[in-house]
Amino acid sequence: MNGDSTPMDRTIPSGQTPKICARPLEPEEASISVNGYRKSALRLLELFSGIGAVSAACGEIEVVGSIDISQPAASVYTANFSTPNLVREISALPDQLLADYQADVWWMSPPCQPFTRRGLQADIHDPRCQAFLRLIDAISRIQPTVVAMENVHGFESSLAFARMQEVLGDVGYRIATEKLCSSQFGVPNLRPRFFVIATRVGEPSLAPPDSTTVQPIEQFLDAPEQFSRWEGLEVSEQQLREYAHAVSIVTPSEDLSRCFTSAYGQSIVRSGSYLRVPDGIRRFSPSEVARLLGFSDEFVLPEDLTTRQLWKLLGNSLNIHCVRHVLRAVQRAVKEGAD
Repeated sequence: MNGDSTPMDRTIPSGQTPKICARPLEPEEASISVNGYRKSALRLLELFSGIGAVSAACGEIEVVGSIDISQPAASVYTANFSTPNLVREISALPDQLLADYQADVWWMSPPCQPFTRRGLQADIHDPRCQAFLRLIDAISRIQPTVVAMENVHGFESSLAFARMQEVLGDVGYRIATEKLCSSQFGVPNLRPRFFVIATRVGEPSLAPPDSTTVQPIEQFLDAPEQFSRWEGLEVSEQQLREYAHAVSIVTPSEDLSRCFTSAYGQSIVRSGSYLRVPDGIRRFSPSEVARLLGFSDEFVLPEDLTTRQLWKLLGNSLNIHCVRHVLRAVQRAVKEGAD
């Protein structure tokens, strides 16, 4: 990771083809067999990469590329990872560009708006679903060893998921699914999501993690000297009283907060919890939200992005504990297929 808060210029301009630069592998990483040949580690392509939650969770899995349409997300990604980051509309990517990454695992985190319960639920008719549908067709032709993805609850009953099951099933993928939440991993935050593994080797299996004690919120809070960076944390109690029926206010000693969405800091209601402190009620800072998502304190939140921009990016991100759990299941399936 880069220790500076200014992003390094690793973003690939939209008119250029990415040059694949793999990170060095550690000697202790076990070799595995994929499609009949030995290799040092699985290679993963992170699609709809956002700020890089999957890259942060990958461990020994080698991330060979990341793609997203958002320039602000790219500035966070490139401040933290050396993996090439392509800023491009995914629905317009040619098959050859995707195939050139030579990735064994494609991870997809497509936009959730077509499937959210509070949205229009336009599903495959939503323009924001077109990139996902384009990738499903590309997968049927390129056939990476494993496809993994995440989306909101409700995706499992969508036409988009039905299309995914049909198209991938026709070319020999086996599919496993599971609903996971960050609170299952001891994190005091609700972030329920639907996860999918589709593999052409081994037998995919996803299960909830073993039960664990949930930590109190206070363990994820900023030190007082960190507050000066953030603007807009204050919120009036009068404003909260007006929306009391739809607002979650928690204390540091509690062990549960509501899901932080991309509307946090913009919408008062149903966008995340507020924190009661000795001098009033405030919003959670971006660094506190990042900790609840599983990012380490070394993860860089660039200072040229506003608090509101960072809330939005974090609200669109994933919980790293959940992603890591799914990636372990991917590794098990591949190892089983190799044995």
